[in-house]
Amino acid sequence: HARRRRRTSHTRSTPSTPTTPPNVSPHLNSLLRMPTTSGPWSTGDALTLVQDTHASLVDLEKVQIHPTGFINPRDPEDPSKILAGECLRAVGGLLLDENGQRFCDELATRKVIADRMMAMPSQSFVLILSLSASLAASDPHVNFYKKIGLLEVIHGIEDLAQWYNETYGKEVSANTLRSTFVDYQDAAKRGRDVFGKTVFRNVPAEDLNLEIFVVGRVTPVVHYCMGGIAVDPCGRVLRSKCVVPQQGDAHNDIVPGLYAVGEVTGGLHGNNRLGGNSLLECVVFGRVVGDHVPLPTTLRKPSK
Repeated sequence: HARRRRRTSHTRSTPSTPTTPPNVSPHLNSLLRMPTTSGPWSTGDALTLVQDTHASLVDLEKVQIHPTGFINPRDPEDPSKILAGECLRAVGGLLLDENGQRFCDELATRKVIADRMMAMPSQSFVLILSLSASLAASDPHVNFYKKIGLLEVIHGIEDLAQWYNETYGKEVSANTLRSTFVDYQDAAKRGRDVFGKTVFRNVPAEDLNLEIFVVGRVTPVVHYCMGGIAVDPCGRVLRSKCVVPQQGDAHNDIVPGLYAVGEVTGGLHGNNRLGGNSLLECVVFGRVVGDHVPLPTTLRKPSK
């Protein structure tokens, strides 16, 4: 889903290869080698196209890291990842490290979880859903991810330990995993865990030998840039302050005749965008700009 949305907003992303436009890359050097929810076609072309207009660019250094991009077991090194949306954690999905231990409140913000992940030695993590959690998000999420091979079904704690050992090439015993889940079950009964989590949905079954787990590997990914082209409330592109206005220019703070709307713009979301607000931005400001763009009073008839 995230990849499909990015195809319609390709001017916005930050690719994982060093092909970023020259006006963007200084802000993103530390992130260039990270995987991303965008594809190789997404190179921020619109930011380069407006350079000759002396348009102002803002907040390009403000990049959102999403904590869960799926690692494709068939191509783990693919820099383009499919997003594992918050829904999978909202229904009760748990995040474990490569040693089979939880390390965060799975319902914390993207930034909190991603920062915790990026401080750990390995950037490969396991997303685990109980059977009840997987059913709560079955359509379209879990069913789609299973169909394309990003999630798989595992029966019982012993087989889960075997999956861990085959995936990471290191011993993670069934007892270790059992301890992790029992601690979580106990925290759910108390109503709070050591990470401050207070909402526990679809907790794994008491008998972990009979539980059916749905699992996949995830990693932090570059997901969104809050920056872009600076615009006024009407969507008119603002001119860079370093440009000397021409004499007689009544609107020396804007680029005449140039509008921008949607994810190519910057400055609206502050330091970190809230999930869902990108589409809202496109719809709201699309209407604003559509109402503001001057149109001729009579339309030209199409030529035969």
